[in-house]
Amino acid sequence: MLRSLVFLWWILALFGFTGSPAAADSDWLAALTGADTVVGAASLVGRAEQASQRAPLQGLIQDLERLRYLAFKRFVPWHVKNPDAVRTFLQRVMKKYYPVRQSEVDEAMLFHLAFTDRDFEIRPFLEELYTEQIAGLYDTETGEFFVVHKEKGLLERAVAGGKEEQAMINIHELDHALSDQHFNLKKLEEEALKSGSTDRQMALGALLEGDATLVMMDYPLRHSGLDSDANAVAMSELGDFMAAVPWFPGAGQYTSAPLYFKRALIFPYYVGMDFVREIRRFGGWTMVNHMYGEVPVSTEQIYHPEKYYEDRDMPVEVSTRALPEAIDGWTKVGDDTGGEFLVRVFLEQHGARRVEAAAAGWGGDRFRVYRKGEETFLLWILEWDSAREAEEFEREARSAIDGTYSLERQGTRVVLGHGIPPKLIDGLERAARRGGLRPAP
Repeated sequence: MLRSLVFLWWILALFGFTGSPAAADSDWLAALTGADTVVGAASLVGRAEQASQRAPLQGLIQDLERLRYLAFKRFVPWHVKNPDAVRTFLQRVMKKYYPVRQSEVDEAMLFHLAFTDRDFEIRPFLEELYTEQIAGLYDTETGEFFVVHKEKGLLERAVAGGKEEQAMINIHELDHALSDQHFNLKKLEEEALKSGSTDRQMALGALLEGDATLVMMDYPLRHSGLDSDANAVAMSELGDFMAAVPWFPGAGQYTSAPLYFKRALIFPYYVGMDFVREIRRFGGWTMVNHMYGEVPVSTEQIYHPEKYYEDRDMPVEVSTRALPEAIDGWTKVGDDTGGEFLVRVFLEQHGARRVEAAAAGWGGDRFRVYRKGEETFLLWILEWDSAREAEEFEREARSAIDGTYSLERQGTRVVLGHGIPPKLIDGLERAARRGGLRPAP
């Protein structure tokens, strides 16, 4: 289901860094190479460890090691790509990892949650979004990163103040490389993907991107003896600002994107940054490093760091074994877990007034899509920490959703449906209530 979208995001963003604004043409290359101009920049590939290739990044590497209290174990190769090469890369990745059938399932899911119209096409949208957005990538397969050489335009002019901006982007990329050398990001990514939970994958993404974004924000303060903790409120406001201004990465597609994608793009960087900063405030970089051995497993833990480092609140796994695989010609096409992130964005999409309060107390969820011919329907099972919190969500949801949804609460469980044939609603809701619980692995 939507975890396939997150899997694609892993390839494009967790393998690397999406969303870094690129500096002006002359500045981004000068910052990378330490020279004012470089002839034949596209041929510069740092695969060998000659001094001429190590030198451009050496100062940044030393700064990062001081900021992050970790040392590089080996050289990080780098190279340059143009947007056409990025688009080709994206098309190859989507063909390999994102089958057409799966994208059709995701389109149905987004439609039933009211994020898109029924005729929304994910594949061309994602291709345009990521081609426009990517300014750099770190590849855990090769241990290399590349930067994207773009034509000078609105995005570049907005950050064309000098070399510092591009250095911040490179610091972000290098932090991914540093983390990978110490904590094996590819292994963490594979474990998250095996979970079959978008929620869990987004939580890990928030750790990785939050780490790199926090270091990136610390970098301009490195000579002042301060870090971004010195002005946490300003850093939090920066996230809102970056999401609102027209030069936010991928701005052209971002401004017209469905709400789900807007929030999903922001979440790992800015919510993740707040999470990692709070962990660092609690236990320093030592505790941040420790998290890579005990990674956060839900977006609830990212939104509420105390549920990670104080009294750890683990999600429950909502069983769907009582639900039929097929019923009256309808067949199951996929399940997924959306987490507190999806609860929040769903309520926001429907205009709820108390989104954060109504989403708090999430304990676990699982949703399923069924298909019959060209028609689909959605069943979403949500488990809450208490009956009171389940009732609070129910009340807020009822005030926001329209009559095309079914909604039932019993104790700590809420069952929401959309597009379900009337004759099937009662039976499916009874089966959803019977589903058991167990701690999520």
